[in-house]
Amino acid sequence: MKKFFVIPILLFFIQPALAANGTPTAESVRELMKIIESRKMLENAMRQIDEVIQQTARQALDGQPMTPAQEGILKEYHAKTIALYQAEMRWEYLEPIFVEIYQTSFNQQEIDGLIAFYQSDLGQAVIHKMPVVMQNTMQAMQARMLQFMPRVQAIQQKMVIQLQKARAQ
Repeated sequence: MKKFFVIPILLFFIQPALAANGTPTAESVRELMKIIESRKMLENAMRQIDEVIQQTARQALDGQPMTPAQEGILKEYHAKTIALYQAEMRWEYLEPIFVEIYQTSFNQQEIDGLIAFYQSDLGQAVIHKMPVVMQNTMQAMQARMLQFMPRVQAIQQKMVIQLQKARAQ
């Protein structure tokens, strides 16, 4: 009979410890996202997407000068693409997705630790320097990819030829 009284008492005392390692609350995840300036990072990413779209269009022309008609087409499709990104990648749409991802990836104790870290001076330095790190990383990766992209294109062209030959047989 004593066991029946001990178990609820034990559960009462260990429940807070179990909850600390459970699914984090949406409020705590939102607090973390506010501290790490997730919304601002999304806005920066949108600016980088804009730059990538423009670079891709220029690369598609293989360095050839654009005619006025081509410039008009480029502007039109650029505007359409950016409008689509801005409409579909709004914070209001993405925040619930991010909250769910964090809730399934971290427990409450880890979220609390991340909040504590990012509120520290070191954490704030990481937050403010990370956009520059990411921008420099993207530029380095693009430069690296430009070095071997002709080889990738050559492989793709050979593949297309092989596929066409195989279809003809």
